[in-house]
Amino acid sequence: NLIIISVYCPVFGSEEYDTELNEIHHEIERILNKHEKYDLIIAGDWNAQIGRHDNQNNNDNHDGNRGHFGLPYTNQQGEALMQWIVNNNLAWINSYFYEKDRGTWRNRSNHLWYELDGFITYSHRRHHIAKKLFTREHNGLSDHNMKILVLHRLTCFNKKRPHITVS
Repeated sequence: NLIIISVYCPVFGSEEYDTELNEIHHEIERILNKHEKYDLIIAGDWNAQIGRHDNQNNNDNHDGNRGHFGLPYTNQQGEALMQWIVNNNLAWINSYFYEKDRGTWRNRSNHLWYELDGFITYSHRRHHIAKKLFTREHNGLSDHNMKILVLHRLTCFNKKRPHITVS
């Protein structure tokens, strides 16, 4: 079985930020505990920037939770999200795939790209579940570019089914 959870995290600095973020994390943890044998994809707008894994930084102990690809910086919200990912034995799928243009949102003030949207799964299943990841430009309906994850066929699915695409 596959569980897909869609999230929209609050923007840092809003009045509801801490309360809403804690509620989201607790609800996801409740689902994780109830369905721990299921495959899992958590997808959405995390409003957090997680940069690539840095082998040179001895303080970066996220092996198995973060790969070597991504933008070069992590913001405060990204550090908090990464800690939550580690604490729950999850992995930031985006960081295991190379993409030339990976930004999903561009800050109009400083003109920097951020990868705020992405996917999370169990760390021990990260290479078995995700096949391909890419970013498509937005079509004007949103200020975010679309992040698309193509999954491997999961053993529990009928072998005649095509790959599943989550966007």
